[in-house]
Amino acid sequence: MDFELRAAKEKLEREQRQRKERATRKLEREKKAKAESSRQREAIEAAQRSRRLDAARAELLDDASTQCSNVGSECERDYSSEFITQEIFKSREALIKWARDVGRRNGFVIVIKTSAAAGHGNKKPRVTLGCERSGCYRDTGKNREVNAEKKMKLTSSKKCGCPFSLMGKNLGTNDDWMLHVVCGVHNHPAGDVLEGHSYAGRLSEEETSLLVDMSKNMVQPKEILVTLKERCDLNVSTMKTIYNARHRFKVAEKAGRTQMQQLFAQLVDHKYIECHRKCDDTETVTDLFWTHPTNLDLLRAFPHVLIMDCTCKTNRYRMPLLEIVGVTSTDLTFSVCFAYLQYDREDNYAWALGILRSVIGEGVLPSVIVTDREMALMKAISMVFPGATHFLCRWHINRNVFAKCKKSFETKEKWDRFIMSWDMLVSSSTEEQYILQLAMLNKEFNTYPEALEYVRCSWLDPYRDKFVAAWTDRSMHFGNTTTNRAGSSHAQLKRQLGSSQGTFESYWMKIHNFLELQHTNIKASFEKSKTIVQHIFKPSEFKELRGNISISALEKILAETKRANSVGIDQDACGCVIRHTHGLPCAHEIAKYIREGRPIPLNCIHPHWCKLDMLATATPKSSSMELDCVPELELIAQRFKEYDSSRKLQLLNKLRELAVPVIEPEFKSRTRGPHLKANQQMEESLLVGKGVVFYRVLEAVPYQGYGDKIKLPPSCFTELSDQGALDKGPMYFRLSKIYQDPEASEQQNQKNTHSGVLEFTAPEGSVELPPHVWSNLFSATSQNTPLIEVRYVRLPKGTYAKLQPDGMGFSDIPNHKAVLETSLRQHATLSEGDMVSVSHGDLNYKLQVLELKPSSSVSVLETDIEVDIVRSDSASETTQHVLVPLLFGKAEPGFVEEGKYSYYKFSVDNIISEKIASGDMNVVVKIDVETNGGDTDLYVSRHPVIFPSQHQHEWSSHDVGSKILILSPKDQNLIAGIYSIGVFGFKGLTKYHILVYVEDCSNRRVGEKALSSSSSSAADTVECQNCKHYIPTNTIALHEAFCSRHNVVCQYEGCGVVLRKEEMGNHVHCIKCGRAFQQGEIEKHMKVFHEPLHCLCGAVLEKEEMVQHQSFVCPLRLIPCRFCGDMVQAGSSASDFRDRLRGLSEHESVCGSRTAPCDSCGRSVMLKEMDIHRVAVHQKD
Repeated sequence: MDFELRAAKEKLEREQRQRKERATRKLEREKKAKAESSRQREAIEAAQRSRRLDAARAELLDDASTQCSNVGSECERDYSSEFITQEIFKSREALIKWARDVGRRNGFVIVIKTSAAAGHGNKKPRVTLGCERSGCYRDTGKNREVNAEKKMKLTSSKKCGCPFSLMGKNLGTNDDWMLHVVCGVHNHPAGDVLEGHSYAGRLSEEETSLLVDMSKNMVQPKEILVTLKERCDLNVSTMKTIYNARHRFKVAEKAGRTQMQQLFAQLVDHKYIECHRKCDDTETVTDLFWTHPTNLDLLRAFPHVLIMDCTCKTNRYRMPLLEIVGVTSTDLTFSVCFAYLQYDREDNYAWALGILRSVIGEGVLPSVIVTDREMALMKAISMVFPGATHFLCRWHINRNVFAKCKKSFETKEKWDRFIMSWDMLVSSSTEEQYILQLAMLNKEFNTYPEALEYVRCSWLDPYRDKFVAAWTDRSMHFGNTTTNRAGSSHAQLKRQLGSSQGTFESYWMKIHNFLELQHTNIKASFEKSKTIVQHIFKPSEFKELRGNISISALEKILAETKRANSVGIDQDACGCVIRHTHGLPCAHEIAKYIREGRPIPLNCIHPHWCKLDMLATATPKSSSMELDCVPELELIAQRFKEYDSSRKLQLLNKLRELAVPVIEPEFKSRTRGPHLKANQQMEESLLVGKGVVFYRVLEAVPYQGYGDKIKLPPSCFTELSDQGALDKGPMYFRLSKIYQDPEASEQQNQKNTHSGVLEFTAPEGSVELPPHVWSNLFSATSQNTPLIEVRYVRLPKGTYAKLQPDGMGFSDIPNHKAVLETSLRQHATLSEGDMVSVSHGDLNYKLQVLELKPSSSVSVLETDIEVDIVRSDSASETTQHVLVPLLFGKAEPGFVEEGKYSYYKFSVDNIISEKIASGDMNVVVKIDVETNGGDTDLYVSRHPVIFPSQHQHEWSSHDVGSKILILSPKDQNLIAGIYSIGVFGFKGLTKYHILVYVEDCSNRRVGEKALSSSSSSAADTVECQNCKHYIPTNTIALHEAFCSRHNVVCQYEGCGVVLRKEEMGNHVHCIKCGRAFQQGEIEKHMKVFHEPLHCLCGAVLEKEEMVQHQSFVCPLRLIPCRFCGDMVQAGSSASDFRDRLRGLSEHESVCGSRTAPCDSCGRSVMLKEMDIHRVAVHQKD
């Protein structure tokens, strides 16, 4: 075993050495080639300079310019000296290469004129080289012979009879060659450059191979030429060279076949399933169907839902294209098949759907099919798939209602109310609710009979079971109630095709590449769901689901889990919509699992979501059988003998389709296409565009919001959507400040930042900026309506960010990176130089962005970014830490101004916390005041309340002067941790020493309360009648005599403190709360505890009531949101009575991270993305 391991290790090391040596040799070859190219280029430039100098010298000597520059002139120059060499070349190719390099340096192209192999006797191989302009033009007269009446094609020639000639001879030994100059004279001037010389621009074998590969990958010719020139500085090819090479490759690939023969050959090579129909008279294709074998496997794995849509203007034949798509468990769209149809009629649709049904088999038929209201397609579906539930696209229905009914309403308010009522009607969850909503619609809008008649007669009466939620939610449609997936696939396909004038054969390769990329994305999504565990799915209820179902399903279950907190196990309140439509556990089921303390079981998930591969769940019966065509051929032969002559001819024509190539259809200049609306056709044509060009100059207006998302006017949305920006993912914009004063713009650096977009509701001509964007663009003294430039950009996803706090204290926040992450959820972008605002509690921190990777501006949406927080060196030298750490038993000096705070922190470990929890020890905070006339207040809190104040604390002391505060545990389970101390300057500038230490509970302070008479006493003690203490019997007489003369007990109800008689006059009680104080402390007590305090919410309370109010009652208090996780203001009760029943706060009722079903499609969408979802998916205003 050890021997095998050593052998394997040696083999691995040997392979590594070989790879390293090969890489080294390749690098050396590249360096040599680069050096050779540089040397040749320098030689060419030197030769060109020499020729220019010679020409200038000749012009000075002969003003008549006897040196002619015309083709075929008598100007001559001898270049023999350039080609005379005694070098022995090791091969014929080496000789030719040397001669061509010398010719290139001198501005000539050397070609092979003749070549002779070895002959009889002593005749040795030889080769004759000459100039590309040698010889004369030979007119064959073919153009005149074809048709003398037609205008002859203009021809030209570069031949001028150049006599230049070289002879290369083989020496007969070891394939050695020598070069001789036969004639070194050129009768034409040398070229300044070699571009335009066809022979010099020829591609090498390596370049030709690269061109073929790039052409197969649909790279444009101009980009191919740029790539070739970047690889070799000496390349002098032109665009004509690239076009000719591509044409030769296409001709060679076809090998004499027609376009349709080439298409069928490619389909067979890639194992496509193809079927077509043709015209019997002209052998022209009328309908063509094909599908990728992998797509069929995907359909058999996910057969439940099919979405069908037909589009036009995709080919030069103007034939409608029917595309059928399906949906994977990861919520990705895959193409099922493509069918080019002669007409958009029932017969054509039925033929295509019949082919699809025959290839997928009977065991995997779809259960739901979604289409537009195209009558021919609907009839074909009912005929071919009678068992499938048919849905109509809600999005197209809403667009039709919008187009037909909006003109009937005179005001926007009325129209908005009508659309809202229509949406509520379509979203009705039960038939009873539908009847109620319909009655309300008819009653409220009875003055608009045309609109009511249209929606009732055109949609509700004939088709309500095909798009109203009360009926569609009874079927398992996995959230697919529109044809938007097919429309989006059309748009992507058109961008891939690039033009609407291609042929079947030219488009097939682009569609094939489109499908291959589609398969790659689907495979990646499967692996992501298997291997990646998002942190939000780590709770125990997802234990059995992680890695076994798709992330898309987990997100839907997570949304239901959040609903379970308010719904509980009440099935009526739950509605169970997601159980019926998606096959996933609904809120009341999840609540039941949580109460039972067990995770959500895998067996309650529909198999659709558990399928994380591309293997077919069902296989057609014929796939397992060995196929043989002999019985069918014998049957055909038998039938052929029985037929008469006319039927024999018909059978022969059908058999000829398999052998005789069919012809592609004729080109059509114009066609009406399917019954699509004009605006829909325009939208589809606009989506073909590859780039987005958006630029506006707008007036900047501030608005109170969070993050970096701006508000743009509605016209910007129209312009962006027309260019297909919505299909390219999140939209980002670069915002640049425009200086209206030219001198100011020269003196100051251009200020710019980046942002996302929140909504398109800003007034026309203006852009609304949140505080983050405004502060990064403008100073506090900025003009009222500054101008900014808004430009659409694409940003890479960020991988690294370095931030620096502006000031101190941010690093003292526990889990400060988590706080930063929560704050960045409001952001879409980051730019170097920006100041990011992070709020925590009542404080606001500023962090400057120092460095970003991979770019100076990045996207922070849906990305894992590494964050480094660096400390400001300058700040650390001059500024003290906001939370000064304290050690037990070590006093720390400090000072505080009147009305301000100084903060400290200390940590209680588990050992001390156990002793404190047992009651053996207490934590004591002591302040010794050193300034006469100064005074402080002491506040202590436990984290996460980091900065205790008058209104937010757990312990406090308001004694005058020096003070001691004993911290007794209020919650033994939370005693261990970090504590904060706030020293408030109550009066004047106060210097002090602060000390934190642990005190044994047996040590009592002077002035503690007298024991009650009910306390147990020892047998040899007697109770003092004055102070109520138990005194030994033998000293009781002396004690009572002394006690009655010097001590007195405070008679205030509940006090009972024993004091000296001289101290009794300084001992007073508060008339409101009854607490005991010294005479000098009562004034401060009344001001601190009983002076009314005003809360920001409007409440007026005393101090202790205010503490309780701001901790549990105040609507402005900060609470963690159950949906977004941010610390937000609690607010008042939710405005929606359903949310109040669920126990949601005002923020949680409208939280953007809360999910709700879309009124149009029923999908669970975050509220903050609902408007964009309605605009982007459903095209609603």
